[in-house]
Amino acid sequence: MPAPAPTLDDAPPTTHEPAPQLAEEQPPRRRLRTGPLWLVSVLLVLVGVLLHFTSAATGYGTDWSVFTQDGSLRFADGRSIQQVLAAQLAVAVAPGLVVLGVATAVATLFVHILRSERGTR
Repeated sequence: MPAPAPTLDDAPPTTHEPAPQLAEEQPPRRRLRTGPLWLVSVLLVLVGVLLHFTSAATGYGTDWSVFTQDGSLRFADGRSIQQVLAAQLAVAVAPGLVVLGVATAVATLFVHILRSERGTR
């Protein structure tokens, strides 16, 4: 009688062992993605510019004569102290945001250049 044909159940179990790494190979490094940094720098500059141009018109030129209306302090143009101070704060913070955005862009460019030099060596 002929021997029965081997089936999948008769096959020896296979083990999945990772291939041995060569001494020259190094595990891949986790690289810093610069896309989000570019986005943050652009957003900081845009927010700073928008704050400056939207708040500069409302913050400057305010007549500092204050009067009381219904128990609250108001400026001569009818705005509250909080509105005027918020506008002046926005104008004061806007240049710092623009500088921070430009500094972030320069740092991102520096990281991008360093990373590309490492890859060519």
